Amino acid sequence: MQLSLEELTVEYPGFRLGPLSTVFTTGLHAILGPNGAGKTTLLRAIAGLVHRKGRVRLDGAVLKGSAWRLVSSNLAEPPEGFNATIADYARLYVGRLVARWDERVSSIFARLGLGWMLDRRFEELSMGQRSLALTLVAIARPTPILLLDEPFAHLDPNWRCKLLSVLREEAGSRIIVYTTHEFDTPRYADSLLLVKMGALIARGPPDRILTVDNLRRLYDARFVVEECVRIDCGADERRAIHRGM
Repeated sequence: MQLSLEELTVEYPGFRLGPLSTVFTTGLHAILGPNGAGKTTLLRAIAGLVHRKGRVRLDGAVLKGSAWRLVSSNLAEPPEGFNATIADYARLYVGRLVARWDERVSSIFARLGLGWMLDRRFEELSMGQRSLALTLVAIARPTPILLLDEPFAHLDPNWRCKLLSVLREEAGSRIIVYTTHEFDTPRYADSLLLVKMGALIARGPPDRILTVDNLRRLYDARFVVEECVRIDCGADERRAIHRGM
């Protein structure tokens, strides 16, 4: 599969994303950038949740509107006071596409040993658990495109590795694009995009893109690497970064 962005542009007062053109193929793709860079806006533009200019194509066909049958995401959270369980939310979000939504959702949560979470209410969960639940519900929706905004936020290293394992499995048959502020999980992505002030400033394999020079350029901050402690999520060690980090 191929997701193509053609001169994609979103404009707000005081901010402009794009015009941005790039291609995502089946696999896992990370977007890294400072606060306000346009990462979430980019996902929302792909999903058709904001007014955009340019085109978004899936295998050559233009995606119009929200294309809700083709795109799943964690961009929408339950409204405050949503007095229902995770399973109730999953029924509303996944059940629109899957007749046996409960089996699909249960299987996804069971992969991480989190079946118990489905009977819990959002307000009963920690921030990390809530974020993880929303991400897993999005994964359970069987669409070719999966967009995840900060799926690893509030997760400890152990859970980041567990979620990464699920995403890498799903990426074998889907296009997954996610945003992040951390440097560990992008090492295991198929491509890494650096976004700053609404512009794409670099893209390529993580071991070529995630360098000290690029991070200084991205964040306008001084990075000094004296010792490097990294999470080993059990992926191919050839993906580990040794030069520049």
